[in-house]
Amino acid sequence: DSVSKIFPYGIYTIPEVSMVGMTEKEAADNEFHYNTGISWVRDIARGKIQGSPDDGFLKLVFDNDSKVILGVHIIGRIANELIHYGMSLVHEKKTLDHVISTVFNYPTFHDLYKYAAYDGLGNRSGKNIKNPRKVKSSPREAGCFYNLKLFLKNKQKIHLILNFKIVLDSNVLQNR
Repeated sequence: DSVSKIFPYGIYTIPEVSMVGMTEKEAADNEFHYNTGISWVRDIARGKIQGSPDDGFLKLVFDNDSKVILGVHIIGRIANELIHYGMSLVHEKKTLDHVISTVFNYPTFHDLYKYAAYDGLGNRSGKNIKNPRKVKSSPREAGCFYNLKLFLKNKQKIHLILNFKIVLDSNVLQNR
């Protein structure tokens, strides 16, 4: 029929970096009332099994009202392989509920999507279960920047500092 207008981007570095769809800035610029959900490789069963100090993560950017996924961002091992499921979520305008109801083989890295969807629902409801002490400001004023340090398997540091801004609803709790 036609070629998709949504393309995944991938950078084949160590760690890999990949994304598809909107960034938080693009969602804000397009006046979406958006939110995010994040999951970390170290928190899922497959990440624990691999025994790596990989601090990779997956972030879902979604419309806060409809829960439709607008963008997916992944940093870490096999990010450029995992992004293709995210591409179908963005292209088909799937929701967080769809991701949560999807059954994946267990344990796999695709659990990152499910954990990020649960985190997004928590952020949407104003109850960040994983980080209950963290309080957030309004989307227009929020400016919490995070630094992510990534490590190789042999524990040699990569001095790659990634700054990204998390902007959520004023009732949402977050990491600081």
